Amino acid sequence: MVVTYPVIFTETNDNKETVLIDVPDIEGALSEGFGMQDAREMARSLISDMLYDMLEDGEEIPEASDAEDIDAEEGRFFHAGISSVEEITVKIDE
Repeated sequence: MVVTYPVIFTETNDNKETVLIDVPDIEGALSEGFGMQDAREMARSLISDMLYDMLEDGEEIPEASDAEDIDAEEGRFFHAGISSVEEITVKIDE
């Protein structure tokens, strides 16, 4: 199964290039990466792992919102830096 979820990335202004990750459609899906490339990979891994666990537990996976409907200013980390929304696509092994 291939899924695409909008992700809010918040680039902080620290010396480690920390990027905070918020996947609004998946409860508790928060993480961080160091630089945008790492943050995108961390987001893919986070989404994949969480959805796999949901499927294994017999839960329905949440429906993905349209990225255009996600307001970066409503993300959990908005006040920590500059936020933007990107769609991240992952393949989930069923």
